[in-house]
Amino acid sequence: MPVTDSPRDAVQRLFERCVVRVAVGGQHAGTGFFVAPGKVLTCAHVVEGSSEVSVHWEGAAAPLEAIVSRMLPAGGAAAPHRYPDLALLTVPCRDHPCVRLDEAEPSLGPPADGLRALGFTEVLHLGRSGLTPVTCVYEGPYQDADGPRLQVKGGQVMRGMSGAPLLSERTWRVVGIITTTRDNTDDRGGWATPVFRFWDLEPGLRREHDTFHAQDATWRRACLDQLLGDDLGAAWEPLPAVGGPARLLRPEYAVVPFRGRDRELEEAERWCLDPKASPLRLFVGLAGSGKTRLAVQLCRRLEERGWVCRFLREGAAEGVLESMAIAGGPALIVIDYAETRARRGQGPVGAASGASLQELLEPLTRLGTETWIRILLLARSEVDWWSELGRQASRELRAILAQSAIRHLGPVDEEPGNRLIAYREAVSAF
Repeated sequence: MPVTDSPRDAVQRLFERCVVRVAVGGQHAGTGFFVAPGKVLTCAHVVEGSSEVSVHWEGAAAPLEAIVSRMLPAGGAAAPHRYPDLALLTVPCRDHPCVRLDEAEPSLGPPADGLRALGFTEVLHLGRSGLTPVTCVYEGPYQDADGPRLQVKGGQVMRGMSGAPLLSERTWRVVGIITTTRDNTDDRGGWATPVFRFWDLEPGLRREHDTFHAQDATWRRACLDQLLGDDLGAAWEPLPAVGGPARLLRPEYAVVPFRGRDRELEEAERWCLDPKASPLRLFVGLAGSGKTRLAVQLCRRLEERGWVCRFLREGAAEGVLESMAIAGGPALIVIDYAETRARRGQGPVGAASGASLQELLEPLTRLGTETWIRILLLARSEVDWWSELGRQASRELRAILAQSAIRHLGPVDEEPGNRLIAYREAVSAF
């Protein structure tokens, strides 16, 4: 399957890396996917009655011997296979990605959610099992005699794809597992068991899944790039090999060691980590005072804790915060040159106008307290534009603005001796 470098394909690439082929007695039997470290989810009917189960994953040099930890129900040979038709496999491998699950039912819209599945089948590969994509549309819940299934249409679910994960193109999380097709010869789609039934397989499975994604932000970062690849940029980047000497001064490359703002850095980190804190904060300082460098260092500290941190690009449109809420927290977004975004149509010279600061911030009033997002504004002054923003804002946003701390940044080094030290450190770094 071709892989592109577009950030819009970030989740797809990660999705592919989570999918495995399940073999029984050395023969292809179905599909599975990693849901927690060392845990693979597949269908009960794929592995029922077998003691020789192996998992073939692109990241392992050889097949992984798998143990069937639990099946629901204990017998799954009926057609359609008995609900919920789930099996949990344990494999001797933990160095792998895991899908991110979503318990919420897909939306019927309009428009109804688009869905993707990835499964291994021999139907299209001349007797060899190959990873095959299926795109479909959510048709609604189907009430089986024993419980609810998700019914999808518009894609051909083929033999061997049982156990394939079903990914929502709205939330970019897995919402179910494909259990059976509705027609082996037509694109009528199939049925899937929803995520909330997964937790019945093993006590603690949900905790293991949630703990993994709290510590590993790879999926959340990919989701954010998928949703907002044009509106958000990385907080820092490797120093490019080509370019003039001025690139050494760019804060996003962090060539010069961070210094002189430890107190402000600790304060900002405490603000981000405090679940009761205001979601908004403003740093004010003259050009060259180190606002952006401080923000970059804060992002680096938080990403070590599993946060997702991004800088808002020039010309970003409305809806950024709603998309960030879909990607999930904890997350920090930095808005540089906040004073130039305070009115629609204003931005750095030559930039697209994008949404105004008010339009970007208003969604803060609609996000629940469980949405852990922090917004850091950087500006050279708060004169005029800050008070004007408060006058234009809704009552709810004005309340958030009133609770938001403003931190004024003076010179990094007041003493001449410290400036000499900073100069020598910079020369050494250059």
